Amino acid sequence: MQIGERFGSTGTPQMAASSSRATAALTRSDTLVDVNWVDGDSGTLNGRSFRLHGVDAPEGSPSRAECVQEQVRAEASAGAARALTRNGKVTVRQSHGFDRYGRELVSLSVDGRDVATLLMEQGHLKRWDYPAQRKPNWC
Repeated sequence: MQIGERFGSTGTPQMAASSSRATAALTRSDTLVDVNWVDGDSGTLNGRSFRLHGVDAPEGSPSRAECVQEQVRAEASAGAARALTRNGKVTVRQSHGFDRYGRELVSLSVDGRDVATLLMEQGHLKRWDYPAQRKPNWC
């Protein structure tokens, strides 16, 4: 759970007023963030959980991956995200709220270029309009 976050009666995260100020500070385009990737589409920004907005990466966990190929692609996706942001100026371009797991949904840029777009162009991510679309097939 994020600082200032609470869960409403539906069990979904709701942000308290104190947390919205922190989110606004992170979304300023001139504010650099420290990014650590868990996989190709999520990780932490300055220690806070995030997920890239509007995209999906392959699953690396044997219990979640649909095939071995997806697991292999997951490792490549995470590695590509780390390499892309390792030495660049990473900023949050926009916050899109929070997902059902309490992760902030963000659009990131590195050196002024959109991270999700770059990773999609390399084949590491696919466009995903959740919940309107089914999860992309990586097999």
